[in-house]
Amino acid sequence: MVVELIMGNDLKKIKDFEIQLDQALELLPSLAFDGDESIRLAMNFIDYCYMQLNHSAADRLEDGLRILAPYFIQGKRGPEPTVEQLFPDLLFAGHYFILREYLYYTYNATESFVWQFTADEITIKFNDPTIPRQFYIQANNHLIGSMNTFEGRDYGERIMTLLRGRDDEFTYSEEGGDIGKLLEEEADLKLSVYYNFLDPTDEIDMGGYTYREYYLIFKALMMKALYHRYHSKANETPGIIMISPANLINDLHMATQVPPEICSKVLDDITYSDLARRERIQPVYFSLYRLGNSDQIAISPFDLSFWEGLINIFRVVAIRRPQVFLENISARLGDNFVNYVEALFVKQGFRCLKNLQLSRFDSRLPDIDLLVISEEKTFGYVLFCCEAKNPIPPQWAKDHLRVLNEDSIAKAFGQLDLINEFLISDAGINFLRRLLPPGGLPHFGGEFLVSIFNLVITSRNAGMFFGDRSHAVIDYITLERLLDRCDGDVVYLMRAFRELGDWVDGCLKIVQVDFEVGTTKVTYEGADVGKLLDFRQAEYKSANIDKQLAEDFIRDGRRPHDTLEYIRQKLEDENPGG
Repeated sequence: MVVELIMGNDLKKIKDFEIQLDQALELLPSLAFDGDESIRLAMNFIDYCYMQLNHSAADRLEDGLRILAPYFIQGKRGPEPTVEQLFPDLLFAGHYFILREYLYYTYNATESFVWQFTADEITIKFNDPTIPRQFYIQANNHLIGSMNTFEGRDYGERIMTLLRGRDDEFTYSEEGGDIGKLLEEEADLKLSVYYNFLDPTDEIDMGGYTYREYYLIFKALMMKALYHRYHSKANETPGIIMISPANLINDLHMATQVPPEICSKVLDDITYSDLARRERIQPVYFSLYRLGNSDQIAISPFDLSFWEGLINIFRVVAIRRPQVFLENISARLGDNFVNYVEALFVKQGFRCLKNLQLSRFDSRLPDIDLLVISEEKTFGYVLFCCEAKNPIPPQWAKDHLRVLNEDSIAKAFGQLDLINEFLISDAGINFLRRLLPPGGLPHFGGEFLVSIFNLVITSRNAGMFFGDRSHAVIDYITLERLLDRCDGDVVYLMRAFRELGDWVDGCLKIVQVDFEVGTTKVTYEGADVGKLLDFRQAEYKSANIDKQLAEDFIRDGRRPHDTLEYIRQKLEDENPGG
């Protein structure tokens, strides 16, 4: 018998386990329950966990609902679900969600996981360290971003004080005063730190409505979710919102003055329904659920107030109306992303040049998305040659794996290689010289060195799947935090780009999760935040250290090219006789 192997993994055993896992899912007793009532009860479980600040349990149950929702959303009638059966079935489905992710990674990124089999036990471990690092960096950025954004703000306490003892009903025509102002302030603040590279007032057509209209509707929904979230906490009355589509459309129209027919179209794109199931769009992109028989929309106030609606709408539009996305949205997101990253560097005093065209030198050459120039008074110039890639941030494994496509982040490495070949050629050196000050380096004139550091800057990928590449990969959120702390020190930045993976390894925690599939015990690894990773505030330009170094350097009679001798000596010390 021929056994197929994937990087030492027995592919036949993995596929056999996948069949066993699917069969166990299909046999869950909860699949016979009433579909509408099962979604309603499952969402109440999730909402209650969020209210108790048990986010890990809420996440697991939410993953489970994403697996079971396609069964329930069809509106199949059946017996009322029971807590005793639905809860453990949701937990099982939550494990299923994670293992389905790991299977996708194993099949498509062959070095990602190690699968070990014994007679009655399966163990799945990370093999590619960039995968747990990715999960950690996303969680770490979210936690630190939330802490920094809401530090010193007490919207929740102020709103709950006003809501204690108040009737739960809330319509936009009635809400106002202090509560309405506080809700809008919090919604605006939350949206300001979401992934958002379109202007909220942009009239870009998204296929039946504009981005401005979508933004207004999403903000109104967030305010509604925040109201109910704080009301349930203030009055200890947890529970999801059940509302008819007609009433919700009317609420949104009153809140935004967007025509009802437009509100209806937006609602269709952000609500998981039987239509979405038939279109094979995954529940992971939605927060709202349209029940099959009762014709009601179920809303979890907690989930909706955390939902990344400015990401998921792009994914749904790209799936449902790909031509609209390509023609109206994709290029705009890319251009605005480069502008945003440029502003981050400029804020720290770096000079930036965008979209440098090299095709006049060689038709094979790509443009340089962003060239960042730092004048180093004792050395010359450090250049960051940046490829900016802004795919829609991933929500699950198949989205993460899209970065390996030839037209996505993987493409950046080949582009940088071509650019590097050009820049060290005579034509490339002349090209760079024209970009630098004609007078050369202060005090040293034309005697200077140029160092080029290549960087791939992404919307969310932090190097996942690219650990073996020579060019650094960083997401824009982590980059922004590093730039805020570097105080113009390029050595600080280059060290961070080189060592970030090691820093993350020292902060993340690998956890083992156990559950059973029939009589088989399954143990798989997960990544958790062991401790938060923040960056030290540097003191460089603000403390005039750069000027003092330059003065000392010149006083001692040293020259920029002395750096080469220093590097040569250091290499000899590290590799004697080499």
